[in-house]
Amino acid sequence: MQVAGRIYDIVMRDENLSDVVREVVPISRRKREYWRSVLRMAALCHDMGHLPFSHAAEKELLPDEVGHEQITRALIESDLMKAVWDGMRPRPEPEDVVKLALGPKEAKDLTFNTWEAILAEMIVGDVFGADRIDYLLRDSLHTGVAYGRFDHHRLIQTMRILPPAPDLAGGEEAPTGEEAARSTLGVVRGPEGVPAAVAPRGPVPERPGGAPSGYRQRGHGGDRRCRGQQRRCGS
Repeated sequence: MQVAGRIYDIVMRDENLSDVVREVVPISRRKREYWRSVLRMAALCHDMGHLPFSHAAEKELLPDEVGHEQITRALIESDLMKAVWDGMRPRPEPEDVVKLALGPKEAKDLTFNTWEAILAEMIVGDVFGADRIDYLLRDSLHTGVAYGRFDHHRLIQTMRILPPAPDLAGGEEAPTGEEAARSTLGVVRGPEGVPAAVAPRGPVPERPGGAPSGYRQRGHGGDRRCRGQQRRCGS
């Protein structure tokens, strides 16, 4: 919940929004506050449907084709949770909470617009999602191992909503309007603060320490692989 809210606060800073991305994010302050609240509640409820012993018990205790995601959704939409939603201001719509908590892969019957898909990625994304960030750090702490430890504060600070990269070598212009629907989460880095946008070629395998093993360069040269901290990917 706290991690997801922090990601939202960083990527939604005015100076971090490109002109293309501004076309898909809400304009009004009220809507932005609403979606921030929904995002935080969705992150809190994301794993609510897990059984004891988490994934290890699902195959043995749950019917075929039923996972903890379906239980999470049923709980969010239940009468018990309705009292929670009714007591909040602004009141989150349960369907909106379901969308962000599960994402398009697990809520296939629901229609996601560009903005909702981006918000869901902040929670369930394969590389930069708050769920992955949280469980890597939490598991590392409680098992007493180094695997999973990384500077999540730095990672979140460099996160941005990235528009799809134009193929400038092929003469394409920067995407606008519906083209921005392919926007995704990524990070920026570069010498002397000059941003070089980097997005995951997902899903990306992990290296020890929880760091992704490869990234896709989103810049003037199209897609390039960036490996390791010593090799700088310039645009």
